[in-house]
Amino acid sequence: MNSDVNDTFDCELLRPIEFICQPDPRSPLTNSNPIFGTTLETHHQRISAINLNNSVPRDILIQFETAKNLHLYAWYVYRFYPVAEYQALTCLELALRTRFEKEIPKKHKNWLPTLSKFLDFAIRTNAINNEGFSEWHRRTLAKASSRYKHQKSQEMNENELDRIELNEDEIEVCDEDKEHDYMHPLKDWLRHYRNAHAHGSSMLNDQALGTIRIVSEIINQIYPSQINMSAI
Repeated sequence: MNSDVNDTFDCELLRPIEFICQPDPRSPLTNSNPIFGTTLETHHQRISAINLNNSVPRDILIQFETAKNLHLYAWYVYRFYPVAEYQALTCLELALRTRFEKEIPKKHKNWLPTLSKFLDFAIRTNAINNEGFSEWHRRTLAKASSRYKHQKSQEMNENELDRIELNEDEIEVCDEDKEHDYMHPLKDWLRHYRNAHAHGSSMLNDQALGTIRIVSEIINQIYPSQINMSAI
């Protein structure tokens, strides 16, 4: 029997009406691997925690919330995950075009910048920067933590100690830890993924949440909250 088919319905086909509210057999709740086990409530909490600033235009907000809803309902239809990811990426291009279309230099009258061009412009004008991404901060802290542990290891060897205490409160981020670029590789990754979805793809995974979070961080950088804007 196909692993994608359970005893009641084929999850790859139109859902029979009596099973509309049944979770997809590939959803974490029904997955027998405890590593992936979670609940619908946790699934909802993770996506509901990602939000746009109050300064984001409503038409962009609606498209972003559509991506969030698709991710939420992927609990019931697993193949909504790549659809949610694609929706988030198209929302990103809408946000960039709305924000920068009047500012970006035009090569000719009918030239329409691509997602990559808009991202290039946003990076070049410092509308988005490394510090605006949670993943950049995570990697920066990881570098600082690795450097701290290396220093402690050296200290232990120099003093011929059998053990040494590690204290996370002693970890300090320095300029050396910040010397890594997240934005430019991210730009290429976003362009590749958007094109893969747009031109047709059979890829299937549940990584859309990370993409939705990245999209929110870019949009929130180009549309700072009204509180932050008033403080400038």
